[in-house]
Amino acid sequence: MTFHVAAPLCRNVLKALRQSPVIQPPLPNLQRLDYRHLIPEDYHLLDIFFVPSLTDLTIEVHTASFPDVSFISPLAALCPHLTSFRLFGYKSHEPTVATVSNVIMSLPHLQTLHCDQLSQAAITFVAWHPSLTELDISIPSDHAYNLAQFPHPTLPGVPPFSQIKSFGMNSVRLTTINAFIKAVQPSPSHLRVTMSHASSPEDLEEFFSILSNKWRDKSLQILRLKSSLPGASIDIDTIKPLLRFSKLRELHLLTGNPIHLSDEEFAAMGSSWPSLEVINLNDGYAQTADPSMITLRGLILLVNKCPLLRSAYLAININVLEGIEERPASMIGENDLQYLVLANTIVKNPRAVAFIISLVFPKVKKVVACGWRSDEVHFDKVNKYLGIFRLVRGGCWTDFVDT
Repeated sequence: MTFHVAAPLCRNVLKALRQSPVIQPPLPNLQRLDYRHLIPEDYHLLDIFFVPSLTDLTIEVHTASFPDVSFISPLAALCPHLTSFRLFGYKSHEPTVATVSNVIMSLPHLQTLHCDQLSQAAITFVAWHPSLTELDISIPSDHAYNLAQFPHPTLPGVPPFSQIKSFGMNSVRLTTINAFIKAVQPSPSHLRVTMSHASSPEDLEEFFSILSNKWRDKSLQILRLKSSLPGASIDIDTIKPLLRFSKLRELHLLTGNPIHLSDEEFAAMGSSWPSLEVINLNDGYAQTADPSMITLRGLILLVNKCPLLRSAYLAININVLEGIEERPASMIGENDLQYLVLANTIVKNPRAVAFIISLVFPKVKKVVACGWRSDEVHFDKVNKYLGIFRLVRGGCWTDFVDT
């Protein structure tokens, strides 16, 4: 069951289900509840859904007016089979931190946990939870969790968070997360990092360098790094530590930092990540008015090194066609690229661009334009030609250059 609408209808439904006489819970076989109604007065009505069959519970609270979440206190007794628990939005609100922490420490079968800040006792409990494999937590910036003083009483040799395969961390600054990773040395296969402040190129390089230590280059497969505010531009020297991650399948760099890479540097990234399936650089948005150094040739070189690549979100200079062979299909082998998102720009020669894309990326049916200049969208012409050229399997793109 899902409540995602902040409207009186949700309140009316909840109140109706609680009308007396209530002989038994209205949904005795409920397994999943996702509540994001965000009206504080209604949260205490939720316990009517806490039944033994419930295994997955998600509750989002609003930072503008924190509800009393004490209604979750008997959760472990009412829902003994709960394996997925998500309660977030409270950040560092102390009464909520205490309540959520106490509940978490009473859930022995957790596999998935998403919360904000926890007490020291709760973070220690989570760090060595035997069944927990997916975790999203907030790292407080005012003080770091001290795990060194709280080793597991029966497993002193087991490092914290060693069982976590999918790890999400959020904090105000990347430096806080850098310190946390250096302290606990997790080795997840999926890592998601979110910051509210911008990150400098030096902070990013330190982050990538920290990740490349302690054998994480052999385990990390998906990396998502996001910040709310843009930062200064980064280049290949900043990204270079990431080139050690030979098993990387997805890279999402959503920091807002303009990325300056040449075609050859872009191709070198592909050589390091032969299993890459998704590359997302700032969701495809161009972060500066200057044209990107990466051209369509660079994308072709990257995909040739990463034949499994299926999605690409990039800002490239689509108007530079130099260096692309007259028969571009000879530059690339079979590939799986299907979803292509490019920064919106004026395409000077849509026919030639469409013809090249049809030859080198035959599974791309259309190019999605990403940007704010909606009055200058020229990828509609590219996509129109793509439909015409879709069945073409050979030829010279220079035949389509406008003169």
